[in-house]
Amino acid sequence: MLKEESNLIETLKNGNEKNVVFKVNSRNRIISLRIKNFDGKYLPEGLMNIGNLNQLKSLTIYISHLEELPAEICKLKNLTSLNLDQNKINTLPDCLCELVDLKGLTLASNSLTKLPDTICKLEKINSLIVDNNYLNELPDNFGDLTNLKSLKLNNNQLTHLPDSMKKLKWLYSIELSNNRFKEFPKVLKDLKHLSIMDLSGNNIKDFPTIVGNAKLIGDGTYKEKEFHNRVKNS
Repeated sequence: MLKEESNLIETLKNGNEKNVVFKVNSRNRIISLRIKNFDGKYLPEGLMNIGNLNQLKSLTIYISHLEELPAEICKLKNLTSLNLDQNKINTLPDCLCELVDLKGLTLASNSLTKLPDTICKLEKINSLIVDNNYLNELPDNFGDLTNLKSLKLNNNQLTHLPDSMKKLKWLYSIELSNNRFKEFPKVLKDLKHLSIMDLSGNNIKDFPTIVGNAKLIGDGTYKEKEFHNRVKNS
């Protein structure tokens, strides 16, 4: 393990060992780091140089009071999974787009009112979870996330979706329950691979019966057509 990594982990462990979990690879380099239940608006002092963990692939900071994501995290070029669930983050740094290998991003249960346009440069993202925030719109270029397969935006304040989302040809599952939609988002009708969809808890009165590969089963909830038929005939 490199000296910088060793010092960083020791500092964290000495502060609250049970709330820090990490894994190393065969070369004794840190590839996974999970931190929870720290009380502070910013990263703990021991994590201020987290950008030195250049082999880190998975980072989870959750159930804490983090309000700001430092630009230092943008140095983690090998990161494929970033989970910031249950914090108090209200803004994201534009440099987040530099995490070019990121495939999974979880921002659920924070205080976000918008996503930066630059997030749409994360071309490898296939799973994005932003439930339980205060989003009232998505970036106009949201459709640039062309590898997106699963999108969760439950419990926000969305009233519409950008037209660019018609480019999300591989989107399989989308959850938009408990937002502020008054009409069914027309752009979803262009997504032929959609198999799971939830728009319950909105003010939508009319739902199409079939959207992509999904069938309406009631109250704005859609399931894969073949799955629905199997259950119905069983």
